[in-house]
Amino acid sequence: MNDKNKTKKELLAEIEKLRGAEHSYRVLVETVNEGAATLTDKGIILYSNLHLASILKIPLKTIIGMPFSRFIPKTDKLKFTALLEKGQTGNSKGKIRLKCKDGLLIPVQVSMRALDIHDTKGICLAVTNLSEQKRNEQILKSEQLSRSILEQAGEAIVVCDTNGIITHASNSTSLLCNKNPLLKPFEEVFNLHFKTVRQTNINFSIKSVLAGKSFHGIDAVLLLKSAENPDNLKNFNLLINAAPLKNQQNNIIGCVITLVNVTEHKQIEDALREREKQLSGFFNSSPAGMAIVDSNLKFVKINHALADINGLTVNAHYGKTIREVLPELAPSLEPLYQQVLSNGKPILNLEVSGETPLAPGILRHWMVSYFPILGIDKKPKSVGAVIVEITDRQKAEEALKINMERFQQLVENIHEVFYIYSPDWKRIEYISPLYESLWGRTCNSLYEQPLSFIDCIHPDDREQIIKARQKTETKGIRSEAEYRIIRPDDTTRWIHDRNFIVYDITGKPSRIVGIAEDITERKLSEQHMSLQYNITKIISESANIDEAISKVIQVICEKTEWDLGAFWVHDKINNQLHCNNIWHKPSVNVPAFLAICKRTACTPGTGFIGRIFTSSEPIWNVDIISDTYFQRRHTAKSEGINSAFGFPIKIESEKIGVLEFFSKQARNPDDGLLNIITSISRQIGQFILRKQAEDEIKHRIDFESVVARVSSRFVNISDFDVAVNESLADIGKFSGADRSYLFQFRENGAIMDNTHEWCNKGVSPEIKNLQNLPTSVFPWFMSRIQTEKIVHIADVSQMPAEASAEKTELERQQIKAILILAIYTDKEFIGFVGFDNITTAVPWREENITLLNITAEILGNAFVRKQNEELIKHMAYHDALTNLPNRNLLQDRLQIALAITKRHKRTLAVMMLDLDDFKTVNDILGHQIGDLLLKATAERLVKYMREDDTISRIGGDEFIIVLQEVAQPQDAAIVAQKICNVIFQPFWIESHKIHVSASIGISIYPQDATVPEQLIKMADTAMYQSKKQGKNTYQFYTAKLS
Repeated sequence: MNDKNKTKKELLAEIEKLRGAEHSYRVLVETVNEGAATLTDKGIILYSNLHLASILKIPLKTIIGMPFSRFIPKTDKLKFTALLEKGQTGNSKGKIRLKCKDGLLIPVQVSMRALDIHDTKGICLAVTNLSEQKRNEQILKSEQLSRSILEQAGEAIVVCDTNGIITHASNSTSLLCNKNPLLKPFEEVFNLHFKTVRQTNINFSIKSVLAGKSFHGIDAVLLLKSAENPDNLKNFNLLINAAPLKNQQNNIIGCVITLVNVTEHKQIEDALREREKQLSGFFNSSPAGMAIVDSNLKFVKINHALADINGLTVNAHYGKTIREVLPELAPSLEPLYQQVLSNGKPILNLEVSGETPLAPGILRHWMVSYFPILGIDKKPKSVGAVIVEITDRQKAEEALKINMERFQQLVENIHEVFYIYSPDWKRIEYISPLYESLWGRTCNSLYEQPLSFIDCIHPDDREQIIKARQKTETKGIRSEAEYRIIRPDDTTRWIHDRNFIVYDITGKPSRIVGIAEDITERKLSEQHMSLQYNITKIISESANIDEAISKVIQVICEKTEWDLGAFWVHDKINNQLHCNNIWHKPSVNVPAFLAICKRTACTPGTGFIGRIFTSSEPIWNVDIISDTYFQRRHTAKSEGINSAFGFPIKIESEKIGVLEFFSKQARNPDDGLLNIITSISRQIGQFILRKQAEDEIKHRIDFESVVARVSSRFVNISDFDVAVNESLADIGKFSGADRSYLFQFRENGAIMDNTHEWCNKGVSPEIKNLQNLPTSVFPWFMSRIQTEKIVHIADVSQMPAEASAEKTELERQQIKAILILAIYTDKEFIGFVGFDNITTAVPWREENITLLNITAEILGNAFVRKQNEELIKHMAYHDALTNLPNRNLLQDRLQIALAITKRHKRTLAVMMLDLDDFKTVNDILGHQIGDLLLKATAERLVKYMREDDTISRIGGDEFIIVLQEVAQPQDAAIVAQKICNVIFQPFWIESHKIHVSASIGISIYPQDATVPEQLIKMADTAMYQSKKQGKNTYQFYTAKLS
């Protein structure tokens, strides 16, 4: 029968079959787990399924019309051409490699078969991905995987009876409605309010569904009372699908309703809902034949399309074997079903031809696929068959292409990683491909080592994730956490991870399902907001600049994950930048880098710090080790520092300094941080300028206070040494010196001594090492201090060659900088006062020089006053001619000597000495010569007597000598004879040779007397007795002399 003779009814039936064939082919290509395509005889792609596009990593919509040879590498071109030529006339099969869009070569097996449909020649191409074949087969074998993915999507599924009572519900249903929904009316459990209805003139209700209506993609809002506050209603956005349940007699026995929670993932769920609607409509109109046959080769299920092909009703198949239903075809069909049952492998894309009972005489072509349906033991229990009429393939391909493009768009818009683990976390069943781009690691690596994702977690976050995983595993608690991962390229990403346990029908945990989302951008934004808040808080609460800068560096490091930070302040006087504040994480050990920062001075315009300061712009250096402009790169390399970031601190045109930060990990520029730097810089700059103004005022007040205290100490000097030490401490602390000191000259400036010293905390004293120093050893210093009255050395290491002796001594004391001012009394140079710095080599401020100069003047005046006071005191207790103790000082010393002798039960002797014939010398040579003779006599006595003995002139030519610790009186006699011998030696006074002698009287304590006056009187009596005996002798006191 030709087309013209067909009735309208027959044409409509044929059109319906063509649509069925289109749907059958679409179901087929969705079912098969390999790439499929139709090529022209020249190899141009006319059709491709989604699987082939995913293998090539090219969007499905762009693959059509491209030559397939474009995806063949040069090394496989000849082999592919041979297969293509063979496939143009028959069948060909072979293994080649395909080149994906990203350049990766994938091994595949291609099968080609010639097509000749309606005089159109072409080639049917099948592509099997050999690298993922094993994994794909495992996925096909697992029914449970599909169920887990469905549960993961958050769907709640309920089954109601004809009265609208819920008889069955999925696990997710309880989670959604917060209670057990079983045996309760659907409309009581779910208080639904409908936002929109996609289909006009249709109102969703349970009665409508039970009346036979189906609903797809209905938007609704579920209102639930909060457990904490019953008056507070929680809203959940739901996507509802509903359909009546029918038995084999097509009678409604209830309904199935799917409620998908799209509150959090509305966009994704909308796309899934649209696809579900399209696929549902597509399935309902599909003419593809489908059947399920059990292990006894009996029909378990069959659709109308396949029943029509067999020329029988659907019921005529149920419970009957293939041989009973199709006796003529059984010999060819049974081996295929048995093969799939025995080896568990599908038979795909088997082409068959034949006539149907409904259209005898018309040869039709089908493509048949057989695939195993696995049981719980993962062994084949039945076989599914899909029969697609390929006569209308082109029309089916076009429809499938549109559908696959929509599906691909849906997949590409999902920005979360889905995963499925075993309950003990030891095996991963599924991980979505997005894992590779987010984690930077392959999915295969995770399949091989399921717990390797823990190694990627930041060490600071790892423990909390392990504990959360253990809670999910042991207590079944739903887990939600935010943590950081470190990618292979050392970049850090923030992850929001949610997972929960899925239970099987027995109530046992069957798997753990989760979703991981990249929240890096949100966390960075939060960090930057928190950073600005914390800096504002620090600035408002800090008492001084150092405290604020230290805390600012710390909070920037902690909030933005830098390991080390430093502040460089600009010294306007010397136009240099110096590091005056450093903070680093306790776990970061970089002593050499810290040291080089502290001792380095940077010049504006040079190096990392100098360029930032001059340009007034931030600089982000990902790799400082390779940057020749980074002057500290060698030290950074030795201690593993890689990246740096710095920005200027300024207010308008006023440049204050530079903040810099370092990381051991390579850090790419953070646009968010760079965007807030200007605000942070301005905040810090305003604070520093304000504090500097406050500090300047306080500094001036402190300066005046120090000067006042130093001055007041020397107005009335009760203890000169205490006043000097306290003053050195005051000026040293104020000036920030490590050591302040006073040196005094003696022996006409030939020797200098460090007489007073103050040292800062942690600085070793040097005063003991700086005694009896010859000034001639330091010629450069002495010349400089005498001519300029000041020595100012900002950097000891830069001292001139002629100052080598001074430089050696200063470096021995580890001094980096020194400031010294001369001290004068009237016009006499008596010493100097100075400051030392042993930590840094920096110039001394003008105010330090001023303070030291004032101190030098005060000390000079104090020395003059002290010398005058000491001179007056000396004159009161010493003989003006001989400088020996006078009678007053003799009385004091004799009292002290007697007390000591009495305490230790010892003997003491008192000698009265008178020069014989002294009056004759005075009369003949004059009083001037007489005075000189007395002075010479005093000098001889001092020279030959012990230091502990006292020699006193009490008037005229009389001297008293006190001998301490005399063991016996005879010892005093020996000393007296020695004195007589010494005095008897001739004196040369102004060319006069003078001979005199001495008469000595001796009294002994305690045998003669115990009080000073008695001892002196008795010694005087004994002295006159010596003169009577002929002079130049000595005489002990005895009672007879009285």
